[in-house]
Amino acid sequence: MRQTEMLNNVTATGIMVQDLRLFLDVFPTNKKAMADFMNVVGEHNRNMLEYEKNYGPLVGSHDQDDRWVNNPWPWQNGGMR
Repeated sequence: MRQTEMLNNVTATGIMVQDLRLFLDVFPTNKKAMADFMNVVGEHNRNMLEYEKNYGPLVGSHDQDDRWVNNPWPWQNGGMR
């Protein structure tokens, strides 16, 4: 899977997590929404881990090394491919 596709998956599942979280704020006893939320959170975490394993950290709190400094930034060298 290409970097852009992996990042799109991270973004899409992140949006679903937020949407379900907002829905559960209004309907906290909805069991199906809670089950969907838990499934999507797991998928989002897997997507993030897979992306970070291949391309480096997405957010500063996950930085364990300085690999990101040595790679081109998205706006350099033609952007993400």
